[in-house]
Amino acid sequence: MKKNIYYPMMLFCVLATACVEDEAPAISDVITMKLSKSEVKADGSSTVKVTLELNADTDPTLRTAVVKSTGGSFVDGEGTKISTKAIKRNEKVLAEVFWRAPASSGKVGIWAEPELPEFGGLYVVSDTIAVVASPPKTISLTADAFSVYTNFDSELSLSGRMRNEEGNGVNKGTKVQLMDYFEDFGGSPGGSFRAESLSSDGESKVSAIYSPGAISPDQYIWLVATALDAAGNELENVKDSLKVYVKLKTE
Repeated sequence: MKKNIYYPMMLFCVLATACVEDEAPAISDVITMKLSKSEVKADGSSTVKVTLELNADTDPTLRTAVVKSTGGSFVDGEGTKISTKAIKRNEKVLAEVFWRAPASSGKVGIWAEPELPEFGGLYVVSDTIAVVASPPKTISLTADAFSVYTNFDSELSLSGRMRNEEGNGVNKGTKVQLMDYFEDFGGSPGGSFRAESLSSDGESKVSAIYSPGAISPDQYIWLVATALDAAGNELENVKDSLKVYVKLKTE
C-alpha cells in the first residue's frame, strides 16, 4: 500500500511543477518599461521619466519595482538604484521614477524588475538612453575682488561656469583657457595663474588663482576666460572677461 501511495504522489508533484513552469508569465506579462526620452544631453540635470507597468494581477503586497542604471542618478533615489511602489491607475498598475543625466556622454543602460522574491530577478526589462555631448554656449567669469596688489602682494580667486544653449551644464572635462591683458589689449602683463583647474567638473565649473606679478600699479588689466572645443581650439563666441585694478600695497 505504501508503494501505491508513493508513486501517485510523486507523479502529482512532477505534474504540479510542470504546470507552474508552463504558466510562468513572459517578461512582457510581468513588467514593461517606457522612457519619456531616448536621448539627452550630458548636462548633469536633464531628466527622463521612466514608467513601469506591472501585471494588473500582481499581488498588491508585491508591487514594488526596482530600477537601476549604469550611469547618471535617480531623482529621490540612491544614486543608480531606486525602489518605487506601483499603484493602480485606470485599471493599470504603474510606477514612475525620474532619472537624471550625468555630465559625461555615452550610452546608459536602464533596467527594471518587479521585486518578486519567487522569481529571483528572472523577469527583467531594459532600455538604453543615449547621452550626447553638451557643448558650452556661454561662460561666466567671476573673482573674489575687483582689485589686486602688484609685486605678488595679493591674489585673486577666479571661478568660471559654463552653460549650454538651454542654460544647463556642459560635458565634464570641457576645457577653458585663461589669459591676462593690459587695458588696451596690446599685450599681456605676464601675470601668474596657479592652482588651475581648467577642465570643468560635474557642476560645469573651473577655477584658478591669479596674481599680476611685478607690474606698474595704478592701471587696469583684463582677465579673459575662453572655452575650448574638443580639439583645443578657442570657441570665439564663448568667452567672458573681468576688468581688474592693480594697485600698490602701502601698509
